[in-house]
Amino acid sequence: MTENKEKEKNKEAEEETTKGIEKAQTSAAEGVGGAAGAVRKKTDAAHEYLNDKTGSIEEGIKDKTGEVADGARDLLERSKKAGQNVADQLDSASEYVGDFDLDEFKHKAAERVRENPGLVIASAGIAGLLIGYLLGRRLG
Repeated sequence: MTENKEKEKNKEAEEETTKGIEKAQTSAAEGVGGAAGAVRKKTDAAHEYLNDKTGSIEEGIKDKTGEVADGARDLLERSKKAGQNVADQLDSASEYVGDFDLDEFKHKAAERVRENPGLVIASAGIAGLLIGYLLGRRLG
């Protein structure tokens, strides 16, 4: 009978060991499941945070892009106005040149030379000296 008692003791010990292993297995599964839940929670929080930051960056870029586009439009408008002003001035110059009467200019110039010959000669001399000085600086 001792043999039966030993078998029973061994069987009880085996059952205890099995129960301990099952308990440890259950505890480990619960721990891993809790860790998985914590990882999911942290992952969701990180995703939400980064999504918000990405949205902020996107808004900032849109604002800056809008400012640059507004500046470019303003520059284009100003350059258009400047081009139109130049075109208007060229039109005026064209009209002046077209209406210019060379014979009348010669007649008026001859009258002024007759009226103030000294002033004309002095002006021509000064102009000649100035042109000579400028050309001398350029060539020398």
